[in-house]
Amino acid sequence: LNWVDAYTNLPATAKHCTLTHNSDITRLFLSLMEIDIGLHYQGWSKQQARVTLQERLRLTDFEADRLVEGTVLYPATIFSLTPFVIFSS
Repeated sequence: LNWVDAYTNLPATAKHCTLTHNSDITRLFLSLMEIDIGLHYQGWSKQQARVTLQERLRLTDFEADRLVEGTVLYPATIFSLTPFVIFSS
């Protein structure tokens, strides 16, 4: 280990961290990020993304379908909005 360069043990540090943003808007953003990555990187189906949203956010079929369609049509848009959520929470 190189202590001169300010080594940080990231796995040990992460174990001691807690999620401080428990607001509904943060939960929404995290869920949308999850399905965005699932759909565009991991190859999820729209059905899988819809079920994930409904489990995380308790949405109706209509609401979940609209969010999934928006994510399919506009990939990674949710990530561009992240700074606004992080700094306003």
